[in-house]
Amino acid sequence: MGLVCLSIASCAASSQTHAASATTRPTEKAISIAKVRPVSFDGPETVEGLDVGTEKSATAPHSSLVRVANPDVLASKVNLWAVEEQRKLSRPSAKEYLTMSPGVCGASGTIVCFAVDSTRHVQGKKAVSTQIWYLDMSDKSVRQSQDLLTQSGKNKVVHALDSLSPDTSVSMSIKRVLKPNSDSPTATPTSDSTPVATQSASASSTSAPAPSASSDSQNGMGSAGVFFQSDGSLVLRAPNDEKNGFDSYRVASRDVEKLLTEEGKKLRSGIMQKANPVPIPKPESKPIPKPDVDCRVASCVALTFDDGPGDQTDRLLAALREKGVRATFFTIGKNVKARPDLVKKEAAEGHSVGNHSWDHPQLTKLTPEELRKQLKNTSNSIVEAGAPAPVLMRPPYGSSNADVLKAIGENGMAETRWDVDTEDWKNKNAAVTTQRALAGARPGSVILMHDIHASSVDAVPGLIDQLKAKGYTLVTVPQLMGDDMTPYIGHRIFSQRNVK
Repeated sequence: MGLVCLSIASCAASSQTHAASATTRPTEKAISIAKVRPVSFDGPETVEGLDVGTEKSATAPHSSLVRVANPDVLASKVNLWAVEEQRKLSRPSAKEYLTMSPGVCGASGTIVCFAVDSTRHVQGKKAVSTQIWYLDMSDKSVRQSQDLLTQSGKNKVVHALDSLSPDTSVSMSIKRVLKPNSDSPTATPTSDSTPVATQSASASSTSAPAPSASSDSQNGMGSAGVFFQSDGSLVLRAPNDEKNGFDSYRVASRDVEKLLTEEGKKLRSGIMQKANPVPIPKPESKPIPKPDVDCRVASCVALTFDDGPGDQTDRLLAALREKGVRATFFTIGKNVKARPDLVKKEAAEGHSVGNHSWDHPQLTKLTPEELRKQLKNTSNSIVEAGAPAPVLMRPPYGSSNADVLKAIGENGMAETRWDVDTEDWKNKNAAVTTQRALAGARPGSVILMHDIHASSVDAVPGLIDQLKAKGYTLVTVPQLMGDDMTPYIGHRIFSQRNVK
């Protein structure tokens, strides 16, 4: 495969460009910059092993978010970023949603330039932004493109843009995002469909409030990105002030080195080598080692997560894998249908997958037939996803009665409650969630959490460390109960020592 970078040079040669040589200070050499034709990216499939797609958001069904499945190091950065971008929507609906499009802006050897263009739709109006990351599989590092320029380098580029000839339109977005201490550059849809930067908190409000400033926007590059060409030149890409598209500017190769951080210089050198991209290894889902422990005598606890799979599940799986801990997932049937790959991954990595109904109703209010369908359809979807038939069922809201318990037993499952409620769905605070889990944990405890809240996932690594420090071994619910769940079918489990 011969992809090494986007060939904007050919576009630049065939387009009319306006170059500027601007001196940032009297003692410094000029920087040559030119506006070039808009850049389009290649598809992720051009790099072997790069597994990227888009998916509907569970919390904003009209949004289409990018999702990286491989490699994990890129997925951990991009997938969380995508979810955070979606959270900035004030009222997710058919009239306010976010769409994303992934692409490759260069590849050479172990280095891949990965980009995502986003379009925010509000009341029929649009605003675009872009974000770019550099992945280097040689050291498994991921860096956002804005971090490759020093602040001094950004200043020099701004001065060069200021010196472009008057007949060259310069996107105000790219000047804003490069300047230090600038206002948040996040584009806001406007009445004339022109994306403009949010001005300030005191500015008059619009029908589409600007997202809160992220760390990226505070660094001055929230809606723009930069990438290297194989000739060593640098392309800056930012929303166009006049239409819902992007402007591109090219800094000549001879002027790029002095703009970069050490990491930027290294990545640029790699891209200039024009090597064929090295295929990214595909992951093998290996089970997390099962603790060699007898929970009848050892102090064991079980972490359980409800309501997934969702936007945060993959990040949670990565955290559990890093800590070497197995957990129990109580999954919603319709979510399993939407994301069978995550359920398959849960099972492959040694976690226990349980039934949490099809769409989270209060089971005590259903007819016998409706209840049967909620249980059976969910169990079937779990099996179809590639996980074993569930032997655990957790009623939504913990709402159950004799009829519900009987139906659960008839479907070959044990009703699984909890004795430690972190109330993470309510507090949405990692520190509070951790404190509640630690305060309630006892030998044999079943700890209730959710894998649909970012704060819950944020709490997991530290919580695991602190539970281990207290002498607990973290296991799945089946291992907590001795692995053989047969005696518990049709019974109600609150903890290892509290079964009814």
